[in-house]
Amino acid sequence: MQHPDDLYYLNLIIENEDMLTAFTERRESKQADKIRTERGVKKKMNLTISVEDKEYQNFDQRLRCHGKIIEGAQDVGNYHSLILKAGDDFVLGKKMWMPHHERMFSKAKKASFRAIAINVETDAIVFAELRTFGLRELKTINRAGGGKRKGGETQKSFFERGLEQLKEIYNSREMLIILGPGFPKEDFIRTCKEKDPDIVDKYQTETVGQGGMNGINEALKSGKITNKMETIELEKELTIMEELKTSIYKDFATYGWAEVKEKIENGAAEKVIMLDTEIHRKKGIEMLALCERNRIEIIEISNHHEGGQMLEGLGKVACLLRYKAG
Repeated sequence: MQHPDDLYYLNLIIENEDMLTAFTERRESKQADKIRTERGVKKKMNLTISVEDKEYQNFDQRLRCHGKIIEGAQDVGNYHSLILKAGDDFVLGKKMWMPHHERMFSKAKKASFRAIAINVETDAIVFAELRTFGLRELKTINRAGGGKRKGGETQKSFFERGLEQLKEIYNSREMLIILGPGFPKEDFIRTCKEKDPDIVDKYQTETVGQGGMNGINEALKSGKITNKMETIELEKELTIMEELKTSIYKDFATYGWAEVKEKIENGAAEKVIMLDTEIHRKKGIEMLALCERNRIEIIEISNHHEGGQMLEGLGKVACLLRYKAG
């Protein structure tokens, strides 16, 4: 597991009752009659747990798996949490490996991608991280006083502060996309070139109609961000969600577990779209099996972007139809 993106896919692969082994730290057990303040020192060891709960922490880029210790140097039968980060070694055991597990491994093997997108307005700059599977807001800074009253921050000073924030999160090996409505983004680029030309040595700039995260999502959905680089999973997912939105309007799509199942069984379904968080749940497993039996393509969508959030609101599953819904 070499990259933070691997944690996202591993979170979709690990399920309850899986056996997970990893290097960890745990305090030495104390006798029951010892007072609570006498806590044992932490020891490093390999432990194997039977997973009962997990939490993917997107902001901290780590995966926390909790369960009962079934093998280890001490405290077998007690509970422990294994924390996995990029670069950690682990062993995962399952009772049965399913086709959707293999699909997630295939996605994880593809080259990981990261870019920084910033949306520049006169009074606000939003910084976001674009990854292989989704988009997340990193930071927003606002212009002090908005320049509308005496003592307010000047435009130049605000953009210089924005440059300092950019330097904290941007790596020159990554792609930089500078967006915004109107001309403030051009003024920001000029400030960057004056103060630190290396940071804008390679960048892409696009005009959008909105500020904030809405503008970044607008650029993603229109293809303005991704049309100059390799196709990534996020772009594919946003494209299919735009197709779904249009198809719903034209009655060439349906959504909801019962509705989608009915369309598959009567031969009307062309493609099924499902949140990837559902692939290890009972309904999701049954839907995957139904699609495989009927040879229907299934597309798994991340909920870490606007399209996935839309799908969640539709009931977590939808399908495109071969013909207009009756």
